[in-house]
Amino acid sequence: MGLGVISRAEYEDAELLMACAKSLTTTAMSTAFTDDEIIGPFGELHCVAALPPTPQFDDSDAELLAIAETALPADGALNDGGCP
Repeated sequence: MGLGVISRAEYEDAELLMACAKSLTTTAMSTAFTDDEIIGPFGELHCVAALPPTPQFDDSDAELLAIAETALPADGALNDGGCP
C-alpha cells in the first residue's frame, strides 16, 4: 500500500468500472451483460473471480433433451409476455 487508503488493484478496478459506466451511458444501443464489450472489461477486474467454464451436458438422455428444446426458444430467452 502506498500513500492512499485503497490498494492499487482497488484503484484500477474503480477506474475500469467508471470507464465502463461512462461507455454505457454514451452508447445509444442496447447492451446485454453477456456482450463482449461488458465481459471483456469485467475479466480484467481484480475484484471479480473468473467465470466458471461452460457446463458440459450429457446428451445421452434423449427425453431430457427433448424437454429442454421445447422449454426454451432457440435464442434461450424467456418471455412470458409479462414484461414489455
